[in-house]
Amino acid sequence: MARSTSFVLALGVLVACRASKRDFLDSIEPKVVALLCDHDRPANELPIYYRKCFDVDEVQCIAIMRRDVHTCADQLVRGTVDESNAGKLADRIGACAGTDYELELERQGKRIRSDACDIARQAYANARTSTGQP
Repeated sequence: MARSTSFVLALGVLVACRASKRDFLDSIEPKVVALLCDHDRPANELPIYYRKCFDVDEVQCIAIMRRDVHTCADQLVRGTVDESNAGKLADRIGACAGTDYELELERQGKRIRSDACDIARQAYANARTSTGQP
């Protein structure tokens, strides 16, 4: 998946400086959650999958995604973050959180089975694979 414009904008504060893991997470967490849990996003924009293809409301999506962003950041961020690694880390954290969210809700039987959701799921999987994300 090409670097998301939203993630790049979210990292503007970090471009010219170094940030601690906590500062980096405080900067990206609300932006990643908003990007992935936005129910009103146009249908041709991939993150809509997380709200429209799982039986969750906005509050549930946000709670699960926030937890997953923190879990993924704990796994992926080592030391400080600067302009050389901020974009890649934000992309990896977003992909990791999205994957964890998808797997958890699928295990709970909350995935909506439909042709549109199957197509979106495959598109997301292809995008992750093309950038080396598991």
